[in-house]
Amino acid sequence: MGILGAGPPGRRRAEEGLLLESHVLKSVSTHHTGTDRTSVLYVPGLGLVVAGDAVYDNVHLCLLRALDTVEGPHPVAVVAGHRDRCRPDTPDTIAQTPACLDDVESPLALHPARTAFYQEVPVRHPGRLNPSPLWYGAQTLLS
Repeated sequence: MGILGAGPPGRRRAEEGLLLESHVLKSVSTHHTGTDRTSVLYVPGLGLVVAGDAVYDNVHLCLLRALDTVEGPHPVAVVAGHRDRCRPDTPDTIAQTPACLDDVESPLALHPARTAFYQEVPVRHPGRLNPSPLWYGAQTLLS
């Protein structure tokens, strides 16, 4: 029957994926990242994960979710949804995401003023893009 079944082109069969130019594309649920019911696109034949909101590449992040799901298939390339376009799409961005959060925990434990926290984190991670989520986090976590 083929990967698409008997239906029209582009019809998705969730358990099998979608065939595009001889590559199987699979939607993998990450449950909740920036919104509910999110997913990543996995291309097993290429070792590629298009990670959307699950991975942040050199960008301050809003949430930490779904990284185990993204890392599970051991991709050779990961395209982050929030990214520094000057950086390559490598799987090490998966590990960098929680490492950034780990580095945030020690200043948080000191219960600093919001502004002090906001100024401290970029010292630990200079050059990260989009500092707005960092400020939003300071507003929420240090209220």
